[in-house]
Amino acid sequence: MFGVSRQAVYQKENRYFKRREDLEKVKSLVLNTRKELPRLGTRKLYYLLSDKFDAIGVKIGRDGLHRYLREENLLIKP
Repeated sequence: MFGVSRQAVYQKENRYFKRREDLEKVKSLVLNTRKELPRLGTRKLYYLLSDKFDAIGVKIGRDGLHRYLREENLLIKP
């Protein structure tokens, strides 16, 4: 159908749900850190949490974290 196999459709769906689960873990780490340091920006937040991201097996970069925080309205207002 439309040049895409059934297997590719299901793989994409599985990747989407796995990524959502990973981002929920990231959100909980960010919220816990922000309780202690509420004005911490994305760059410092990323470098503070990057070891924890590796420990829980989540692959996210600084720009990806910034994009996710913007989507969830978790950026710090100037």
